Amino acid sequence: MLRTPRSSPQWHAEIVERLARIPDPADDHEWFDGYAILGLRFQSGHVLALRRWPAASIGQAYTSVWHRRPDGGWRLYANVPPAESCARYIDSATSGSWEGPIRLAWADPYRLRVDVRGVGLEWEIDFRRTWMTRFFPAVHSVVPTAALASDPVVRALEWTARSWCEVGGLSGVMPNGHVYRALPRRIWSMDDARAWLNGVSLGPPERGLGEVHLGTLTVPTSGALVFTTVRFTPRRDA
Repeated sequence: MLRTPRSSPQWHAEIVERLARIPDPADDHEWFDGYAILGLRFQSGHVLALRRWPAASIGQAYTSVWHRRPDGGWRLYANVPPAESCARYIDSATSGSWEGPIRLAWADPYRLRVDVRGVGLEWEIDFRRTWMTRFFPAVHSVVPTAALASDPVVRALEWTARSWCEVGGLSGVMPNGHVYRALPRRIWSMDDARAWLNGVSLGPPERGLGEVHLGTLTVPTSGALVFTTVRFTPRRDA
């Protein structure tokens, strides 16, 4: 068998699946470690996003897909109950959630396929390396996870990610009131994508930095794949 290149997102995804860790869950925050496609918009008006968290302080590992229809309504698909999924943070701004199997498979080292068969959604996305793929590991090696408590560090990372990687949304407020901050480790840009709903194509992907909104949350739509640690601060009234 050919070995998976270490420069590929598949190789890093497989490493994260085995080695993902979160800080001490006894603190006041909720932590996740894994990877995400922050968002991708298709010319039909559909938007898809993916979250894969092999380590989560609120419960078991899980996968979720966020889907915005052309009319602007959002729905969440997850393979765990709502209390242990992204519904915990976004359900106030969605029309509901669906629980069932979600399959992730690497068709090749740079192509990820997502299958939410229970709702007829299939999604395939290709990634490519850029010089920023090498930049963020160097940053992560000198910026510890504790830096998520530092406003200047988070702002600097977000400016860099938005300016050079077409990735925004590394900090903000979730629809349910939680404040979040993300520390990216690696970023791959989208090269191409295809998606189908009940066998009907969602059309070509839109390219370049754009965004849509999910309640108070800004969702970037460049299709970038981000390996990251995320910290959520629970609502003060929770």
